[in-house]
Amino acid sequence: MLLVLMLACQSEPKVDMISHTASVMQQVESTPAKASMLCREISEGEQREFCLLYALEILPKSDVDSMKVICAELTDNAQSECWFQVAERTKDVGDCVQTGAFEVECRTHLCLQDLLQNPTTEWSEIEQRAAHFGMDLTQSTQMQMLYHYYFRNMDHLSLEKCAEMSEVEICRRSMVSLYAQRMKEWDQDSQARCDVIPEKIQHGEQSLLKDIFEDVVERKCP
Repeated sequence: MLLVLMLACQSEPKVDMISHTASVMQQVESTPAKASMLCREISEGEQREFCLLYALEILPKSDVDSMKVICAELTDNAQSECWFQVAERTKDVGDCVQTGAFEVECRTHLCLQDLLQNPTTEWSEIEQRAAHFGMDLTQSTQMQMLYHYYFRNMDHLSLEKCAEMSEVEICRRSMVSLYAQRMKEWDQDSQARCDVIPEKIQHGEQSLLKDIFEDVVERKCP
């Protein structure tokens, strides 16, 4: 009997903590803008972080100020990811500075988002926007993303166009990658006909592209 009473006494604080956490979460659900203050009432670290992250999910997208307050309460990766979400909403590259290890990814993401929402076919304009978002135009993966964007709507891919670019080899690798992507999409299209080759995948006797074309056609059109 004494053992049962001892166990009951030991479990009471835990039950109280769970009940208190549930109560706080209900308040957060009703007033997510007050999450920073409410979640502080939860003493256990992981549960407090969960409380803050839950508030982030349900906050109105327009309430950026409350998001920033919550970000300040978080730590480590959770804080960096929080600021990434802020940058996505504000579209302010300055917020990427707060994203820690995700800063390069944040800047790249905002730049691509801007290019997709406000399309341009001018390479000089693409470079200007990339510079605005602080992208490193000598970095291979970032440049490849920009070249993908630039060439994506061209019906016929010509490697000769890369001779005009500042990073010729990165440009060529990017174009080959884009061509391979197009061939993969054609290969997976059950409605694609082998007797009619779309202009977008015509290789123009360019050996780097022709090798990819022949590998796919040999498999798809025996």
